[in-house]
Amino acid sequence: MSTFTPTEYPLLPPTTGVYQFFNAQNVLLYIGKAVNLKKRVSDYFEQRTHSPRIAQMVPHISKIVITLTGTEQDALLLEQRLIQSLKPKYNIIFRDDKTYSYLCFSNHSFPRIYLHKDKYKPASSHFGPFTDQYNLHKTFEMLQKHFLLRTCSDSEFQSRKRPCVLYQTGHCSAPCVQKITQNAYQEKIVQAQSFLRGDSSSLLRTLQEKMHLASENLEFEKAIELRNKIHSLSALLQDSQLEQGSNHNLDIVGMYQTDSKTHLHLLRIQRGILQASFPLTLSEPESLEHQIESLLSFLYPSEGTPEPHSLLFNTPTNTLDLTNIIIPKGLSLTFGAQTESQQRLLQMANKNAKYASFQHTPTLSLSDKQKDLETLLEVSTPLNHIECFDISHFNAESPVAACVVYKNFQMQPKEHRIYNIQKHLGGDDYASISQAVARRYQNMKQEEFPDLILLDGGLGQLHAVQRIFAHLNLSIPLLAISKGRARKVGDEKLYYQTNPTPLTPGIDSLALQLLAHIRDEAHRYGIERNRKLVSEKRLNSLWDALPGVGTKKKEALKLVFQTTSNLRKASAEQLSKVPGISPKLAQSIHLFLQSLS
Repeated sequence: MSTFTPTEYPLLPPTTGVYQFFNAQNVLLYIGKAVNLKKRVSDYFEQRTHSPRIAQMVPHISKIVITLTGTEQDALLLEQRLIQSLKPKYNIIFRDDKTYSYLCFSNHSFPRIYLHKDKYKPASSHFGPFTDQYNLHKTFEMLQKHFLLRTCSDSEFQSRKRPCVLYQTGHCSAPCVQKITQNAYQEKIVQAQSFLRGDSSSLLRTLQEKMHLASENLEFEKAIELRNKIHSLSALLQDSQLEQGSNHNLDIVGMYQTDSKTHLHLLRIQRGILQASFPLTLSEPESLEHQIESLLSFLYPSEGTPEPHSLLFNTPTNTLDLTNIIIPKGLSLTFGAQTESQQRLLQMANKNAKYASFQHTPTLSLSDKQKDLETLLEVSTPLNHIECFDISHFNAESPVAACVVYKNFQMQPKEHRIYNIQKHLGGDDYASISQAVARRYQNMKQEEFPDLILLDGGLGQLHAVQRIFAHLNLSIPLLAISKGRARKVGDEKLYYQTNPTPLTPGIDSLALQLLAHIRDEAHRYGIERNRKLVSEKRLNSLWDALPGVGTKKKEALKLVFQTTSNLRKASAEQLSKVPGISPKLAQSIHLFLQSLS
């Protein structure tokens, strides 16, 4: 979790997470989720039109708090849990638990498995909420068939004299007529609940083995069915990873250390539900044992924890000496995740701790990021003027090269330029960027040259521009930025000048943040222009395709009908009334338009 002021929203990361708005009195106003936090939060401050509820809230926002999550499902479920527990004033959904379904086990000697939207209905265990109803129902059916659990009501269970059709079709073990012992049935319940808590390896392995066997036996329909089951189960587990499916109380601590501070992030799970997410910072560079002791005294006061509790760290036990640490009564320490769901939550906590370490770094201005870039590239002169090129096209259609200018610690939109690329080069990024760079600099005065040219791409783009510079006898420092194989923020590789070994500064690098900011501006500017050109081209293509219509007649038709949509709706009689369009030609145009429908 990291904190920003409303004026700092451009500094938010373009990643998935949950945001919270607070007023000047630190009262929580609103909780939301976003696939792109930077884009979503900026909408609140840049859009002029809002619903009355949001319009009333925005002027009161004085603090923005974010929590990074692994997936969109994580963000949705964390948003829901926080809204239900904190009840912000301006949230009008998720006020109860009836938005999504829970998978429940009844409190019975032979528990029934069922779906319900109210987890508080009497049940021995519940799992969820689940956001994907399709996967939930498919997995419910699969669990029923695999573990042979009953789904009938208690009254029907008690009145049964012989097995129902589910037993005959292999979907139930018929505990109603003692076809299975209570101990054997309870073992199946334990296995099913263990799977839903994230211990899925055994079941998935069994299904995969059956799928491969069916494929080897040429039973392809059966193999496809098993493959679909595996996909449904995997999707379901990812969907519900923020819920533990038990009444256990667990604190999960992510940790990231810098030279001066240790940044922690705590995920607090109470009765199996993620209820809170907040950061902690230890200022002094103490030993890990001292840090754990400080954390215990802060989280669990001297009177002890009110209920049995577990604290999960990501540090291996063999690196610690816990003999002198006083552990509060009722608390158990765990080092390393014990289940898949714990592992995913621990990864989320670590991700937030790492981001907090970057966000709390005092050097966040563009000038400081520029200094960090100068240090990274080991240049002696300031990089006050940087120009970035990015090629944008849609399936090689209407290719353009965007050139954006960074100067005097800020972007210079008035100096941005678009270069239309020759059509035959649309699919060749190397030739396209070479053409754009040549057009930009071959007639430019040397004193106007930038201090650095940034290329969106890898070694290929860098070598292409180096060749054209050698041909034109130009000498301007070149840096190529590649997104990396996974295309994740922080994985970028930098290729500088003639050095074949890439620089990998990582997500914490201020220099990389500046370069990514400039690259993203070039990307946005190029896409915006490309989309406009493609739209105009497709709009004009229909007018140009009309049979027997030249320039003058096309302009006459445009003057009358304005849009291609209106033109398509026109009758032959309406077309014939346009100056220059004869009844015969009008009929020909009408038939052509009808053939396109």
